[in-house]
Amino acid sequence: MTSTIILKGGTVLYHDDADNVTALKDTDVLVTGNLITEIGKNINVPPGTTVIDCHGKIISPGFIDTHHHMWQTQLKGRHMDETLLEYMASGNPQSFNYTPEDMFWGQLGGCLEAIDAGTTFVLDHSHSIYTAEHATQCLAASSASGLRLIYAYSAVSIPLTSWTKDSIMLSSDILPAWSLDQLEALATSQPFGNGRVTIGLGFDFFFLPREIIIGIFNRFRKAGVKVITCHVSKNAVCGTGSIVTLLHEYGLLGPDIVLSHATGLTPDEHALLYSAGANVSSTPTSEAQMGLGWPVALHSGVHGSLGVDSHAFCESSILSEARTLLLLARQEGNLKLLERGEFPQRLVARARDAFNLATVGGARALGMEGKIGRVRVGYLADLVVVDGRSPAMSGVAEWDPVVAVLGHSSVRDVETVIVDGVVRKKDGKLVAVELEGGERLGWEAVAEKLATSREEVQERIATVEVGLAKKLLMGMWHIDESKIKAVA
Repeated sequence: MTSTIILKGGTVLYHDDADNVTALKDTDVLVTGNLITEIGKNINVPPGTTVIDCHGKIISPGFIDTHHHMWQTQLKGRHMDETLLEYMASGNPQSFNYTPEDMFWGQLGGCLEAIDAGTTFVLDHSHSIYTAEHATQCLAASSASGLRLIYAYSAVSIPLTSWTKDSIMLSSDILPAWSLDQLEALATSQPFGNGRVTIGLGFDFFFLPREIIIGIFNRFRKAGVKVITCHVSKNAVCGTGSIVTLLHEYGLLGPDIVLSHATGLTPDEHALLYSAGANVSSTPTSEAQMGLGWPVALHSGVHGSLGVDSHAFCESSILSEARTLLLLARQEGNLKLLERGEFPQRLVARARDAFNLATVGGARALGMEGKIGRVRVGYLADLVVVDGRSPAMSGVAEWDPVVAVLGHSSVRDVETVIVDGVVRKKDGKLVAVELEGGERLGWEAVAEKLATSREEVQERIATVEVGLAKKLLMGMWHIDESKIKAVA
């Protein structure tokens, strides 16, 4: 029997076809199965329907995260004071110290943290796959979590064969044949998790020969990957070569491409991306912290969206990233005038622009426009209910519900999260997840498993020397050490 849920009497944030958001007050939303089937006032409640009282609350599309490394939960807090170069030596390579079981608990914890913050869809760039079982466990955790997710399968960024206090050894097998075969098998057998979890490709090996890069993109597009995602940023650490130009010249740019960051690019490079329909995921917190430059998702001529990047050094809230982006975009615009002794006439960008990046912009980037990102009849039921009468929201929710959600809400105000028609957070608490085999675990039990896994990962981390990884990275990326300077 098909389940039904009705959200009664809330303020619905409704997008029209031009992405304008209207607040529909005292409005019901009926969910049948995994679809939104009716929006209106005083909808008749079918027998057996689950009723969620939304009076005084705001009903929003679920938030969409287009760049995240979900496996890194056990590393949380370790990297908040690190630049990109420091993190790439101390954090990114630690997948070497993860067992497949650690991957499962890290992935599950990351997915549940995202749901808790109101995120219903994540593009997960999983650059952590040392064995086939590492990927299998990440997929199992993603499926169990209830999150909608594209698992962008990626070879390990810095693949190691050994790492101790005294030595570090880089693998000569950058793209193992077994991993390419596993990715192809997964792509041809998707979806997973009752249709919520699909397969993408994560790729950052642009130093490889042209024919290999083209072959990989063509192979996995043919196999059915939904999205291809790559890190792109031009600076003294990442280099100044143009990956955008390379992709263009190879004939690989297209609307299924999501480039994370895309900072430091020239106007011509952004024009190439825009004309090809390629998408950008800005991650404002990490871009500010790690020295990647101003985020670009709110710039004109950019198909923009938002990502968290790594919850190893920041919270997992897309709303937080949207607020940060809005402030940084305004600061970037203001400074251009202030440095000339002038003053801004009005602010750059509006609250609704940032809100749209977290919803409809993310849907477009992931090829899901027309299915998610809006509260619309016929769309998938990925919904968030935000308390409009909490201490933080009281007053502003009545004035402007969009501004309230974007500018004033926090994770504690996210009361209910529905993904694919299933309630995953209720009354402010995560609902228990069901693992393969039928075991059900509440958050407290997951947290205990995570704590044990974190301790074991930390014990392994204590046996390696991060300085060796940094030295290796400097050589791999041909970084000019003279350009690494202390901030004045």
